[in-house]
Amino acid sequence: MTISEAGINMIENLEGFREKSYKCVAGVNTIGFGTTIYHTGEKVKAGDTITREKAEIELSYYIKKNIEPKLDSYTWLTQAQYDSLCSLLYNIGSMGKTLKSAMLTKNITKVKNAVMQYNKAGGKAVQGLIDRRKVEVKAFDYRLRVRVFQILTKYLDVDGICGSKTKACIPLLKRGSRGKYVKMVQRW
Repeated sequence: MTISEAGINMIENLEGFREKSYKCVAGVNTIGFGTTIYHTGEKVKAGDTITREKAEIELSYYIKKNIEPKLDSYTWLTQAQYDSLCSLLYNIGSMGKTLKSAMLTKNITKVKNAVMQYNKAGGKAVQGLIDRRKVEVKAFDYRLRVRVFQILTKYLDVDGICGSKTKACIPLLKRGSRGKYVKMVQRW
């Protein structure tokens, strides 16, 4: 599996773009979408600048080289869960023991709890990291969202599985659409 466009967008939105280098909450020189080391191996320095296009290249390069190989063996993940873990690993740098142990269980609740523990910088919980982890764990609530859809749709068994009957009931939403399904998507 590889990160999707939605996953790249998630990281870009959570990181934000900075054209000029700055010190992140951990005190490390950072630029673009959270880059601390360029693909050349050179560390970001104070005074560096970058274009958005080059920042996107750095982001993609880092994910392909440093994150996707770490997630290759977790074939049980959905695309949204994979994207979410790419976001987490991009932010924290590596998979710690807590997350590795949870991933080996394939237990979604344990994985979500492990993700939420990565909320500190310099040993202190940081509200921005807490908020980011909440966004990342929402990707693991797939079955809950399917159940909500099934409840809103008449004649479907509520099992949290997006089988053929559920897929057949999924409405096409387009510009100008209205109603309960639009409201549901907007909330998510």
